[in-house]
Amino acid sequence: MPKKKNTLDLQGKMREAGLNPKTEFLFLGFVIILCIGGFLFMYFYMKQPIPSFALLFVALIFVYLTFTKASRIKKKENADLEKEFVRIFAYFSIFIKNGIPVYHALEETLPYCSPKMNEYLRELISNIDKDKSVRPYISFAERFSALEIRQVMVSIYKMVDNGGSEAYLRQFTTIFDSLANDRYIEEIHHEESSFGTLCMAPMLDSGLLMILITAGVVSLLGGVINGI
Repeated sequence: MPKKKNTLDLQGKMREAGLNPKTEFLFLGFVIILCIGGFLFMYFYMKQPIPSFALLFVALIFVYLTFTKASRIKKKENADLEKEFVRIFAYFSIFIKNGIPVYHALEETLPYCSPKMNEYLRELISNIDKDKSVRPYISFAERFSALEIRQVMVSIYKMVDNGGSEAYLRQFTTIFDSLANDRYIEEIHHEESSFGTLCMAPMLDSGLLMILITAGVVSLLGGVINGI
């Protein structure tokens, strides 16, 4: 039963990430069958043990990538959404500093939003109409993993609850600027890391190619010596 439940959880995560579980598992099964067939051919017919085991390693990599694909997509979507939050609420910050009330400032940001963020903000605005407590702001913040976004939304509620007090405006500005600065630093580090990985990729490819060539040469020499 636990294994079945885990499989169902994985399928649910795949659907949430916009993937088709049936297609993903069919492709994985095709790759596994291909790799096993290649292994059997290389190991028993061609007598090439090292390249044949490399095929099994490739199959394991595909299994890992398939089972983590949904979480990787979800993680990227969350990161992109948080990045957009910072961009959209930078506009919001400008609007409220120019004296526009919070409710209308939220409405003013809608044209700059992606479809998903637009949907979330419209839901927030609608809930604010129905519920004057902090709950709509918390519910909106729960769509993001960053705790700082919850703090930003609570500070916005405090601005509304205290009639746009200058003190709470400064509090919002301080919290939001800290979030924006942290995300900017993270983005710089991510770009540096991506650039480093990109630079290393050709070296890794060359190293892997040399290993495969060496393995092939050793196997061939072994076949020649055994033939002698």
